[in-house]
Amino acid sequence: MARKWSGRIVARALVLATLWLAVSGRPLVQQSQSVSDEGPLFLYGWGKITRLQYLYSAGPYVSNCFLRIRSDGSVDCEEDQNERNLLEFRAVALKTIAIKDVSSVRYLCMSADGKIYGLIRYSEEDCTFREEMDCLGYNQYRSMKHHLHIIFIKAKPREQLQGQKPSNFIPIFHRSFFESTDQLRSKMFSLPLESDSMDPFRMVEDVDHLVKSPSFQK
Repeated sequence: MARKWSGRIVARALVLATLWLAVSGRPLVQQSQSVSDEGPLFLYGWGKITRLQYLYSAGPYVSNCFLRIRSDGSVDCEEDQNERNLLEFRAVALKTIAIKDVSSVRYLCMSADGKIYGLIRYSEEDCTFREEMDCLGYNQYRSMKHHLHIIFIKAKPREQLQGQKPSNFIPIFHRSFFESTDQLRSKMFSLPLESDSMDPFRMVEDVDHLVKSPSFQK
């Protein structure tokens, strides 16, 4: 029994060390995150399936700006990072996500010819994307229905996009992510270590009410 408890204590310590390393590099917010299922919040053990991020376009067509879904359904790019281009990412299946603009409350979708646009109502067929990472660390997004990558390009007929390279993106965390992790880190390091407990850092009892994910249903 003592050996089992010791193993669990070591496991908890490793989790805490991982969390410390993850947040100690602040403010390096441009972290490419091709997330497997539920995103960085879920990967850190917080059980959340929604993440707030900006989607920075890194080319090879439109670059140096942030993707935005406008209230009229069009998709463009803004140079400045602001609340108008803040996006919500939610896992809907294995390695599959839906993307919603927080300001316009529209989902990023794709038509059969590869055109991207925004819809108020989520469509599982047209508004579901697979999040992938290329060999250089950029994120790319492919429609699950149409099997086409997002090609973020201006003033070019869609029929000329056949065989073109997919657009590269860098997801950038919203400041609320770091506020939550700072709060969690401060709380955990202020607690006395209970070496004889199966939860010496009190991670299980304290994490849920410290970190809150935005509602994807708003």
